[in-house]
Amino acid sequence: MLLSDSADNARKAKNDSLAEQLFQKALQGFQLILADKPDAWESRLDHGWVLLKLGDMSKKSGDFAKAAEYYQQVMASTDLLHEQLRDQSSASELNFNAGYALFHVTTQMNKFDDARRLAENQSSKYTENQGFFSVLACQCLIRAGKHEEAIEKLKVIETATSMHPTMLFEIGRAHNLIATQATDRQQVTAHISSTLDWMEKAFEAGFNQTWVFDSDDYFPLLAAEPKFQGLKVRFGKR
Repeated sequence: MLLSDSADNARKAKNDSLAEQLFQKALQGFQLILADKPDAWESRLDHGWVLLKLGDMSKKSGDFAKAAEYYQQVMASTDLLHEQLRDQSSASELNFNAGYALFHVTTQMNKFDDARRLAENQSSKYTENQGFFSVLACQCLIRAGKHEEAIEKLKVIETATSMHPTMLFEIGRAHNLIATQATDRQQVTAHISSTLDWMEKAFEAGFNQTWVFDSDDYFPLLAAEPKFQGLKVRFGKR
């Protein structure tokens, strides 16, 4: 069994200390391989997934700066993979996961300008994820109080015919951000309604992050909404 597989098993067993030790040993092994054979793309791909998991563990422990370092290393590695691979789907998936995670730890560190630049860069660099990261860039505009600009961009994004469930959810989160900042009651009501509509679409499309139903920190305005309670009954037990 590979060290990374053993680390995954330890992580599933909630033995984070052992998991981190095994991931670090796996990381060292891949680094030795890549130092000798920089073009060993399969090892570089595995190396990237180990870095991603170490980033996730650092994020879980609250060390957002360390998590960001790991995610940045993943993204640098996937840039090289894009140059090496004919089939780039694996590299794109890895880059997407790292970019998405890096965006959120960056916002958790209140580095909103950095988060916006990251989202805009990801949107321009990887066309397959353009719409998704454009939504995240809109969220940064909203945090900066640029509601009208964000709303106009969202209107364009929302016309897309095909969206990943997580993208549907993030559109809803963008509307929720506007609702929490708006001072006009009609705007608040309208964007709460839009939040719930996009959240419903996300769960119907397969979004399965049911923590949203237990988190007053993220969606305090939704708790009393009948539609939110209905979604919780329909999807909260996945």
